[in-house]
Amino acid sequence: MSKQEFNGELDEYGFPFLLVDLINPITKQTIIKAKAIIDTGAAYTHVKQNVIDAINVKPNREIETKHLTDGNLKSGIFKINIRFNESITVPNIETRLLHLPEYPSDLIIGLDILRYCNFHYDSVQKSFSFHLFPTSTVPNLQDETD
Repeated sequence: MSKQEFNGELDEYGFPFLLVDLINPITKQTIIKAKAIIDTGAAYTHVKQNVIDAINVKPNREIETKHLTDGNLKSGIFKINIRFNESITVPNIETRLLHLPEYPSDLIIGLDILRYCNFHYDSVQKSFSFHLFPTSTVPNLQDETD
């Protein structure tokens, strides 16, 4: 299995999750092993406010989005580096604010990242496999072991 491929299990709520490192691209402040739930229904990656505060990331701009159940929500756009499998960093992911403080993870990985991955969910075995960026179509991918 390559460093781009890994298996995982489901958390107590049945969500597939990974442990990733979150890095402020400017100051390099880092949170190690943040819980990231994989959400195939989320268009974008979302991060909790306490994580944004902990690594001291400032918004690049503000947006307002229409949420199906919560109506119009304002959010900053925060650029964060996400390190997967302790070796591959995806720089400057434009994350949005995760507005649910009680959500059982630090961030949600959405389709902005998943569209470059092979993700296989096995509900019977309660496991999943994740092949991170099986092609070289992701710009600026940084492999930290090279």
